[in-house]
Amino acid sequence: MKSQVDQLRKWCKQAYEQHKYGTAELIGDKVLALTNSSEDAYWQAQTFYARGFYLRAAHLLTSREDHLKSLRARYLVGLSLIAAEKYEEALAMVTDAAVDALIEAESQSMASDDDSGASSRSLLYYLEGQIHTLQNNYERAKTAYTRAVTTDPRCYDAYAQLVGHQLMSSSEQRKLIAGLDFSVLGANADLVKALYVVRMSKASDLEMVNDALATLDEEYDFKTNVDLMVVRSDILLMHCRYAECRDLCETALTLDPHNYSVYPNYLTCLQELKCLNSLFEVAHTLARECPDEAVSWLAVGIYYFTKGNLSDARRYFSKASIMEPYCSAAWLGFAHTFAQEGEYEQAITAYSTTARLFPGSHLPYLFLGMQHLHLNNLSLAGEYLMTSFSICDNDPLLLNEIGVVHYNKNELDRAREFLEKALEIANSLESDPESWLCIHSNLGFVYRRLGDYTTSLQFFNHVLKSSKQDPSILSAAALVHMQLGEPDKAILRLNQALSLSRNDSITLDLFSRAIEEASNDFDPETMVDQHPQLSLDDITGDKDAMAQD
Repeated sequence: MKSQVDQLRKWCKQAYEQHKYGTAELIGDKVLALTNSSEDAYWQAQTFYARGFYLRAAHLLTSREDHLKSLRARYLVGLSLIAAEKYEEALAMVTDAAVDALIEAESQSMASDDDSGASSRSLLYYLEGQIHTLQNNYERAKTAYTRAVTTDPRCYDAYAQLVGHQLMSSSEQRKLIAGLDFSVLGANADLVKALYVVRMSKASDLEMVNDALATLDEEYDFKTNVDLMVVRSDILLMHCRYAECRDLCETALTLDPHNYSVYPNYLTCLQELKCLNSLFEVAHTLARECPDEAVSWLAVGIYYFTKGNLSDARRYFSKASIMEPYCSAAWLGFAHTFAQEGEYEQAITAYSTTARLFPGSHLPYLFLGMQHLHLNNLSLAGEYLMTSFSICDNDPLLLNEIGVVHYNKNELDRAREFLEKALEIANSLESDPESWLCIHSNLGFVYRRLGDYTTSLQFFNHVLKSSKQDPSILSAAALVHMQLGEPDKAILRLNQALSLSRNDSITLDLFSRAIEEASNDFDPETMVDQHPQLSLDDITGDKDAMAQD
């Protein structure tokens, strides 16, 4: 009989490994009938789970009370109940008082150098985090995931939830990495630590991430590893180096065409570069070949957003977010559609939801601040922007917006401080200078208000040399020339502005005043009082509308 049962077990496991689950279920059922052993019950439950028979798997193990004897049985019951959406039962399975006693008993029965107890405890913490996530209890989920990866650094899935779903701020990520005991991984400790570090926030911990990438490239030759190409594309995207990021993503997709983690950055680059035809081709291909993937509908949403068809974009962003609730690009894209339409209240609601789902990301709070700035709610705008600043203190776009708030509060020195810091960081990114012209123009307005007309004019001239001629900047520069007592230069700038915008009433009025000043009969400060539109306004910029922290 023993020989016969062994042969059947071998057949059953071979069928399972070959994904012939029907055969595995049939033979496994007979083996269990012959032996009634916990081991055979566990393998039959594994087969039920693989076939999608989640409640059968849970019932088989709990009816035999195997979950009271084995941590792996308890883990499988928890997995099965989660898959069956029995969240409260699953939570009880992984958190009741019997768990600690079971872990202690298994630990004592293991060899002294066996860390199975820590691994089992980590798995149960991870399941607890999954349950809290599905119940939208993100703070408890964060605590459980943190316990999981702290207990056993090999529980990467828990770390991925914390970092990938942006449940942690950058400072919390640094503290977590510093507290992990990678020594349990032996010779692989440095490798795994580097792999964890490259997942950290690129905005706040770029130096650490770059050092880890260098280690992985030089010591392990991972230059062509697609997973790490995605990390490099994150950095390029953050630096607004869209063409380079696009090229790197295309190389990655050549190596691994169905690696969906590449697409969010790739799609964002195509959107920023206005590659509408390429967006259409990518979205069409993904929707046709991978309709069950959220990224396919994200691509369709970005295509319509770039095209300006905001209602369709909103519909597909919503579809992507339903299919993958933790697709931050879809949630932000959905909110952006309202912002683009000037529906600020609805945009605020959408951004608020995004902030709740991704508490470790500074972007939702940044965009909330920008919406309140549009509504001239300076106090609320400042609060949201400073919340964003507490999460990420080196995003040039964020610093620019904070500077705008201080300007509108007439706090000119604070405005200059934040705008100059924004410009300093932007210059260090080696990105396209045109991405940050808004900072130069805003500094031009600030220095004009501070009475430093020469510096103000330098910033305005930089903008005019680096980009298309902007009538509003030409008019602002003209006003500075008038304040410097240079009406002839002001008239030249105003002529340029009128050639681009012939019917602009402010420019026409300013032009007539410049003529008056040339006749020594004009006080330029009265022009500022009469036309506050010539003062600084918030500049949303073009920086990465679909970006992830």
